[in-house]
Amino acid sequence: MTNEKTDFSKNNEAKVSQEEAELLGQVLQAVRQIKFGYVQLTIQDGRVIQIDRTEKQRLNYK
Repeated sequence: MTNEKTDFSKNNEAKVSQEEAELLGQVLQAVRQIKFGYVQLTIQDGRVIQIDRTEKQRLNYK
């Protein structure tokens, strides 16, 4: 498992294809739709093939 970080703020020349832009939009939408939880990407052969969104609901019993 590699742990690589990409700093897009320093590289404004990062070019993405239309397909990649649509994928980024779908990931962003999944993130924005949950308050607590996580978004998991499944990658096969270097391509995202699935986006899973798990939302946690906090219960406050007093």
